[in-house]
Amino acid sequence: FYKDPVSLDCGHSFCRACIAQCWEGSDPAVSCPQCRETFPQRTLRPNRQLANVVEIAKQLSVPAAAGGDLCLAHQEPFKLFCNQDQMLICVICRESQAHHAHLVVPIEEAAQAYKEQIQTRLNTLKKEREELLEWKQDGEKQSQEYLGKIEAERQKIVSEFEQLRQFLEEQERLLLAQLEELDKEIVKIQDENVS
Repeated sequence: FYKDPVSLDCGHSFCRACIAQCWEGSDPAVSCPQCRETFPQRTLRPNRQLANVVEIAKQLSVPAAAGGDLCLAHQEPFKLFCNQDQMLICVICRESQAHHAHLVVPIEEAAQAYKEQIQTRLNTLKKEREELLEWKQDGEKQSQEYLGKIEAERQKIVSEFEQLRQFLEEQERLLLAQLEELDKEIVKIQDENVS
């Protein structure tokens, strides 16, 4: 069973002590032991849902596996699960006022029902994860397309301004040459006037 389960940024869960031991002495940048995704910093989020599931699984499987855990009140083995109180009870507890009107099922049935609920939820989460990964990939692809379009537009603008700059430089040279010719002509006319 997980002890103090925590989630990494990739979504995988580990015992807090286990992941701390795994990351002992490693660089500040760490990786997930399961999927090898790397993270720039050690971020651990408590996984309360998993902790709750572990508690329920402990209640359901430990007594059944041990086959001898006893009810503290009656010293009878736990054989039933009270759905309303979410706890294991013995046959005598079943007949008591506390549980008489409650829906009670054998431990094995309760364990199977919880397993099915967990499996259903797990399948839903896997499907949601796949959809999110698909969405993320589509978003990254779209971003790359946009970046490509932006780069093409930038090249186009740079090219057009370069052509414009060359045109303006040619016009400047042409006008300066014309002014120089005009200046020479004026000097020539002045010289003629003086003479």
